[in-house]
Parts: sequence; structure tokens; C-alpha cells
Amino acid sequence: MAPSSIELEKTYKDVLRRIDGAHTRFRQTNDLRRRPISYSVRDKVYRKNYVLSDATKHFTAELAPKYIGSFEIKHKLSPVTYELMDTRNKNKDTWHIKDLKSHPTDSSAQSDSN
Repeated sequence: MAPSSIELEKTYKDVLRRIDGAHTRFRQTNDLRRRPISYSVRDKVYRKNYVLSDATKHFTAELAPKYIGSFEIKHKLSPVTYELMDTRNKNKDTWHIKDLKSHPTDSSAQSDSN
């Protein structure tokens, strides 16, 4: 016997309510660990160092510095993407905000109020 349309509608609304509740709980948990920060043009930052170990060169990635720099922000491409330039004004790269860290002498990094 097929369920009636009233039962299906009731079940559908219940599922939507539960999904909305799960979304709210997940968002609260996730936002606790979010680092709300934004940088301005010309701010000094460090960027994350991605390296691999190399036995032939006797290099261990675990002992390499986690962040390298100092780099200067040249352009803000989006709220989470920045174009960096090294101090010699030669190398331009695009980096996500999760890979950036404020330079200790630069106090102009702003915390978002989201």
C-alpha cells in the first residue's frame, strides 16, 4: 500500500527540519575553529612552506620551517585569495588565506567580524 500524499508531505517537512538542524549544529562547530582575518595591500605576511623529504639530499621535511617569508601582499584577488610578491619584487604567486600568517611587525591585519 502506497503512503498517502499527506504522509509524504509530513515526512518531507520532517526531513527538511532535521537537515536544517544538522546544518546549524555543524556550522556552530566549524565556526569555532575558523580564523577570521583579512589582509590589506602592502601588508607583510609569511606563507606556508610545502616541501618533500629527499633522502638523496639528506633533507627531512619535518625539520624544514613551516612558514617562510617575508612576503608583501600585492593584490587581493578575492576575500580568501591574495597575490604575494617577495621582498626583491621578483616572484609573484597566488596563495589562499589559510596558507598565510601575519608578520609580527605588521599589526594592520584586520580581524573580520563575521
